Amino acid sequence: MTEGFGLAPRLIFHTVGPVWRGGQDGEADILANCYRNCLTELSQRNMHRIVFPAISTGAYGYPPAQAAHIAVTICARHPAARDAEIVFAVIDRENRSALGAALNAIR
Repeated sequence: MTEGFGLAPRLIFHTVGPVWRGGQDGEADILANCYRNCLTELSQRNMHRIVFPAISTGAYGYPPAQAAHIAVTICARHPAARDAEIVFAVIDRENRSALGAALNAIR
């Protein structure tokens, strides 16, 4: 974690997601823990807003639909989510579509 310095957020949590290796190497658990750990840290610091990128879907090659499902499921179920505003910041069409589908699936 680092200070936001000149950025809008006060703090930046750094997490490293898994490299996609076909899904048989524990990638889903590693990715889920990225979200869990950030949300736990958010709660422990008594903060109430967090912005997530599409973790691991870029250079690490995680399939966007699977990554979005994990992100949305963990964020919806985590106790910290009850008191938090969770924002997903995605910059490309494929991740945006995957995120929309994952959000619609839990409604």
